[in-house]
Amino acid sequence: MRPSLLPNGTGQREEKPLTVLAITNGLSLSQSVYVSIASEADDDSGGHVQSYHSERSGGSSIDLDGEVDPSSGEMRGEWITGWTVRWEFDFKFTSPEPSGTHTVTATVEGMTGSANISVQVEGLESLSTSSNVHWVGGTDQHPDKYSHYGTPDVNDALQTIANDWQEWFNGNDANGNPNAHPDDKFKGNDQLWVNDMSLPAGGLFDIRGNWKKSHSSHREGKDVDIWIWTYGHPGIPTGGVETTGRIGSGRDYLKEFWDVVKDHGRKAEYHNENHIHIDF
Repeated sequence: MRPSLLPNGTGQREEKPLTVLAITNGLSLSQSVYVSIASEADDDSGGHVQSYHSERSGGSSIDLDGEVDPSSGEMRGEWITGWTVRWEFDFKFTSPEPSGTHTVTATVEGMTGSANISVQVEGLESLSTSSNVHWVGGTDQHPDKYSHYGTPDVNDALQTIANDWQEWFNGNDANGNPNAHPDDKFKGNDQLWVNDMSLPAGGLFDIRGNWKKSHSSHREGKDVDIWIWTYGHPGIPTGGVETTGRIGSGRDYLKEFWDVVKDHGRKAEYHNENHIHIDF
C-alpha cells in the first residue's frame, strides 16, 4: 500500500517520514555514499487533466509537487555480510495543495528507485445523477466526472434536498392545483443542477487550470455549488434553480430553495449572481 497524506490546505500541513534503502556490494563503510531525492506529481492525477493545465513549474505561488527535505545527503551504512552493505537515509515528504499521486525518486551511486505517494482526502465518492440531480460546470481542465465528488453524507443529503426541491417545485398550490408556478413555462425544470463540488481526491480545485487558488473551500467534499439560471437568458440552460432576474427583482424561487436547504439544517449563500453555495 502506498503512503497517503492529506493535501495541504485541508487542515494541518502534513509531513511523512520516509527512508531510502540501498544495498551495495564492494563498497566499504569507510567510503562516502550520497543520495539525491526528487518528487514529481503524476500527470492527470487527482482529477487535474494535465494537457489543459499550465505547467506545474510555471510560476505558481504554491508547491505543486510536494517537498522532500533534505533533498540530498550522505547515507549511513551497516554491514550485512561479506562486502554487502545496507545503506539508509531518512527524509520527509510534505504534501502539496493539489491532490494526486506523486513519484518520489532516489538516486544512489548511479542506481535509481522510486515509490508512489498518494495525496488525497480519503472516502470521497462521485455524486450520482438521477431524475432530480444533474451535473453541470465541467471543463476541459476538470470534466464533470472529476468535479462532482463529496463525502457519502453530503451526497446523501444533496439527493434528499433535490427530492424535496422537486416535490415543492412541481407540487400543488394553495388551491390544490398542480404546479406551484404562475404559468406552465417552468414545468419540468425541477432538476437540481449541481455545479462544482470537489475533485476525486479533494485538495486544490483550480477551476481555471492555472494552479491558483479559486474554489478555496472546495477541498474536502463538503462544499456544493448549485447553478442558477434565468428564464430566457441566451446561453443559459433551462434547468436548475429558476429566477427571473437578480435576487429580489421579479418573481424568483431562491427564497423557497433556501427554505428547503434550511429545513435540512444547512445554509445556502448567493454567490456571484450565478450560483448558490451550500457548505455542509
